Amino acid sequence: MSEDEGRRGQWDGRTFIVSALIGYFAGTPWPFGRLYIDGGAITVRTIFKEKTCLKSEITEISLDKYGPANQLRFDDVTGKMSDVAVLLSMRVRGVVAELERRGYRVVDRRWTMLPLPQGTVPWRNPDTKTGNEPPEK
Repeated sequence: MSEDEGRRGQWDGRTFIVSALIGYFAGTPWPFGRLYIDGGAITVRTIFKEKTCLKSEITEISLDKYGPANQLRFDDVTGKMSDVAVLLSMRVRGVVAELERRGYRVVDRRWTMLPLPQGTVPWRNPDTKTGNEPPEK
């Protein structure tokens, strides 16, 4: 049995195909980046680089909106994953569910619509409560 076969036999994580960016290198397009999620560590691999961070070092994983895609950013104690970005164009729920199932803290920071203020009309005089129509131009 080779070393790779032994490692695969012990590994119980999941692999996701993603678009990844590590450092200032050009990003790896969709079919070539990999996100490995395991109970003990997370590994992001591009064509040129690979970074791994232990679960005990990761404080939180943030899910942000980056254009039309969603983006995962990693905050860790040592800061070695600070230059890693994982773009998810599909399967966002599957990746987030797997991260949460493995015990990682995921914070959803995607844009949400702010609630509209209630009872405030900008052209109404606040002292007299009069003026239901906008002023004439």
